[in-house]
Amino acid sequence: MDYDFSICGLRLRAEVPWALKETAGTAPFLLPPGTPGQPDLTACFQEVDRLELPETGGVWYEDAYYSSAEGKSRVWHRPVPGEPPYCRVVWDEEFPDIVSCRYVKGSGHRIAYTRNLLSLLGLEMLLLRFGAFILHASLIDWQGRGVLFCAPSGTGKSTQADLWERHMGSRTLNGDRAGIRCDRGVWKAWGLPYAGTSGIYRNASVPIRALVLLRQGEENCICRVDPLDAFKRMLPECSAQRWDIGFMDRLMGDLSALVSAVPVYGLTCRPDIGAVELLCDQIMKEDGNGDDTDPCGTADHGISP
Repeated sequence: MDYDFSICGLRLRAEVPWALKETAGTAPFLLPPGTPGQPDLTACFQEVDRLELPETGGVWYEDAYYSSAEGKSRVWHRPVPGEPPYCRVVWDEEFPDIVSCRYVKGSGHRIAYTRNLLSLLGLEMLLLRFGAFILHASLIDWQGRGVLFCAPSGTGKSTQADLWERHMGSRTLNGDRAGIRCDRGVWKAWGLPYAGTSGIYRNASVPIRALVLLRQGEENCICRVDPLDAFKRMLPECSAQRWDIGFMDRLMGDLSALVSAVPVYGLTCRPDIGAVELLCDQIMKEDGNGDDTDPCGTADHGISP
């Protein structure tokens, strides 16, 4: 059976010999059967009797073994430590629009859900082939402007997104993860099927207006962040296969291009409306609307240079 997903504006097809069970997070991203159009990438699943791990040349991460050599990246998945692998995923640079998946006979139940399928393939690897990557951030759409709140877990990304919804009428597209891609010369952010504990995953996109690097503090203050500092602070928040040199080279190139093209702000803030007003005022002033209107309901908030 064929299952087509629309993720980050890309059409991803999975050809599997069984019926998948749909999970809530993937539902907005699953296209109805018969939707016209061709896939950008196809994952083909085929049954084999058994799979063997290579003796050397790879690295273990959780319950998967990763190996990259001669233009091919391979991932072996096993159910628990000590047991043989039940699936192998192969990415071949020679065939960029195809992913080869081999699974051991009788193990189809381990790939029974749409979320399992995307996790098995590795969504970060799927997207990277098309110049897209995953950023650990809350994404909001405010009047057609995409604002991403980026920070380590527990710093207040979801809190700031909630404040913008409550006070500014924005719409949260994802509370924890965003897909980033330059689409026809415009940097855009998309909601993804993964959203952490927020439970918010909308299949929608918005041009990126601001990247906001959060820190908690006793006072609200904001400043522009230069591209190099932004790169250093954002790289740890990107989903990455850090043991894969080719993966990291492509990711770092995409991230460098993003922070050079889109304004990045450092926002030290409290969890209150003052932080919302401060950022809104900065964005509107830079957009050339600060002199005539005051949509944030603020005056001077002491924006630092």
